[in-house]
Amino acid sequence: MLSKVLQAKTAVYEDMKTHWSDWYPLSTRRRWCLPANGLQSIIPVKAQPLRDQGLHLRLATVLGLGNPRIVPMRVGMTLRPETRFCLLGLAAIFLLLRESSVGAELDHRTVARDNFQLHLTTQGNGTPLVLLSGGPGFDADYMLPLGTELNRQSQCIVLEQRGTGHSLPPTLTSETINVKAMVDDIEALRNSMKLKQITLLGHSWGGVLSMAYAARYPQRVHSLILVASGGLDMSFAPIFLDNVVNRASMNERKEIQEAELALGNAADPSSAWFKLFRLVVPLYFFDRTLGEQFMAGATKDGYHPEMAKLIQLDLQKHFDLRKQLAGFSAPVLIIQGHQDPMPEGVAIETKSCFKNAHLIFLNRCGHFPWLEQPKEFYQAVRTFLVGQSQPTPFSSPK
Repeated sequence: MLSKVLQAKTAVYEDMKTHWSDWYPLSTRRRWCLPANGLQSIIPVKAQPLRDQGLHLRLATVLGLGNPRIVPMRVGMTLRPETRFCLLGLAAIFLLLRESSVGAELDHRTVARDNFQLHLTTQGNGTPLVLLSGGPGFDADYMLPLGTELNRQSQCIVLEQRGTGHSLPPTLTSETINVKAMVDDIEALRNSMKLKQITLLGHSWGGVLSMAYAARYPQRVHSLILVASGGLDMSFAPIFLDNVVNRASMNERKEIQEAELALGNAADPSSAWFKLFRLVVPLYFFDRTLGEQFMAGATKDGYHPEMAKLIQLDLQKHFDLRKQLAGFSAPVLIIQGHQDPMPEGVAIETKSCFKNAHLIFLNRCGHFPWLEQPKEFYQAVRTFLVGQSQPTPFSSPK
């Protein structure tokens, strides 16, 4: 079966480059997994372009207009704070990875930390680019396609943040899982790679972590790329979730609330979270059909709720980066979709905080710009990277 999957992948690659959103195999760096509906999902499904499906109807659906399934008014429902925060990045684990035909070999490395090893993956050659995934609490595999796309000009380093993937401390407590420790992990990575400076590309929560690192080690940052990033403090979190829930129908809102309430006494927390994810993930996308297709091949693995809860509790105590970043002068690129549930005001305020920032909004685009608008996204990132002077490359033994 694996050979059939790989053959199908090779046979349709050229079509995928043009119509990547029409196929949805689930891949990780560890294994290939068939979607729930079998091998047929590996083969592209020729969907009509959005413009041929009735743009006004589709746009009305997103806005909650002209579709009986969408109710724009807010219905009284309250989710627990930990759920609100976890939902900010939950779609990450379900994104089906898009591979390049010329994929660089993955190099797996470790960095020694207190009582455990921090794991990371590198691919490609060139100047180093550290990719930080969202969540918090999600494995980093979904960032690998970005490395595949950008490894021709950069050596892309995908960090498995502590508490996720293989980077697991012996115990998960507030002493081992907190923002300061995660910032120090990035600094340990930089030291192990013998870099004077690093460029960080952070998605969602990864953008917040990137800014936290820049606030503490501004001289070590060559540049920042913030993709659908959270804000300078946590005030965006409830607004983000309200925007997500507002896209759901009345029945879907009821199901979301029931699934959230079931988390409290679930015998199998992973399955309970997965049920909630299946309801919410499609709401992150401009093209909801695309989000639902992604969920066809989703699994419950790869999310670490205890890690997410500990980070959330730490952020609620004392997190505000405005003063610390006021003097930050390195180049910053901010990319966000116009239809991202993340409020546009978050990106605008973030830009205003930096002295040397450029903000790009992508239309018909939700929380994952490289998936819904790949051409525009990668063009913006590559142009930004080429325009910066090159940081010192690393060369360390494997």
